[in-house]
Amino acid sequence: MDGRQEGIILHIQQDTKFDLTLHEIFSQVESIIMTLEEISLQGRYFLCIGAQKSGTTWLHNVLRRHPNVVLPYVKELSFWKLKNDKPLFSLTLSLDKKEAAAAIRRSKKALKEIIKCNRPLWHIKYLFGRRTYAWYQDLLINRLLEKNTIVGEVCPQYALLNTETLNHIFSKLPNIKVIYIIRDPIERAWSTAAMQLYDSKLVDGEPTVGQLAEIVKNEDILSHSRYERVLMNWLSRLSIENLLILQYEDIFRCPQETISKVCNFLKILDEKLKKEVLISRWNHHKYPPINQSMRHDLEQALWETYDFLDNLRKDEEGTLINLSNSTKKG
Repeated sequence: MDGRQEGIILHIQQDTKFDLTLHEIFSQVESIIMTLEEISLQGRYFLCIGAQKSGTTWLHNVLRRHPNVVLPYVKELSFWKLKNDKPLFSLTLSLDKKEAAAAIRRSKKALKEIIKCNRPLWHIKYLFGRRTYAWYQDLLINRLLEKNTIVGEVCPQYALLNTETLNHIFSKLPNIKVIYIIRDPIERAWSTAAMQLYDSKLVDGEPTVGQLAEIVKNEDILSHSRYERVLMNWLSRLSIENLLILQYEDIFRCPQETISKVCNFLKILDEKLKKEVLISRWNHHKYPPINQSMRHDLEQALWETYDFLDNLRKDEEGTLINLSNSTKKG
C-alpha cells in the first residue's frame, strides 16, 4: 500500500457513515484511485480562476455541497501560484508582506480546525506538508472518485499566472476546464480595495472613500479587472470549449440557473440546492460607494476592458475566438 492509498483510506474512515472493514475500503481504493493526470485527461479536473471579489467563495461553498464534486476542504490551495515547496506555516518567512499575511491567516484557520478535530489529518498535511505536486494531488483528491465525479479548486490568484506556469500546468494536465466569473471592473476593484484595507487592519471600522481611493489605482488591484488580458493569457493554452464565463450579477439575480450552467459545463448532475445555500454571501465587507470622480478616472484606466465586455455581450463566441487567435499570432 503506497502513501496516497493510506491517505485516502484515512479520509474514508473519517468521512464514512458506514461500518466498512479496512479490507472493503482497500478494495474500493484499489479499483477507483486515480492520478490527477488521469482525471485531467478525462476532462474531470477544473479550476475557477477568479475574478477576485466576484463570487468565487460563493461558488466554492455551493459546489462543495454537490455530491459529484471533490474540492479541497479549504479554498485557495494556491499551489500553482506560490513557487515554493516549503510548508504553509513556514511560508510566512519567505514571501512578500501581503502573501505572508495571507499565509498567516490560512495557518491560523488550519490550526483551529486541527484543534476542533475537524478533518485533522487533512489539515495537518495542508499546514505542515511540503508543497510538492504529490502534496497538491493528495489534498485535492481527498475521497473516493466515482465515474461521474469531478475534482477542482477555486483560486482567484490563478487568473494572473504567467505563461511559464501555464505551460507547466497544461503540459501535466492538458484537458483542464476553467471557470471565470467576471464583474463590473470598477466595482470589483473598489471591493478589492476594501478587502485589502480590512485584511491589513489599517482601518478601524468601515473604510472611507479617501482611504479606498489611495489604493484602488494600484496595478495589483486593477490587473484583476483587466479581464481581456487574463483571458488572452489563458486562451494561449486553453480551448474555448473548456472555458465557462459567468456574470457576478447573475449569482444574485438567478443563482440556481447560474449553478445549473456550471453543472452542465462540468457534465455533472444538475443538483437542485437549498435556497439558503444559494443566496448566502461570504466575505462581504461594508464600504462606501465609489464617487463619480474616481469612477471617471478608473473608466479611463480600464477602457480596454469595457470595450472587451461590450463585445463579449454582443458576441461571446466571436470575441473569444478573436482573442484566442490573437494569442496564436503573437
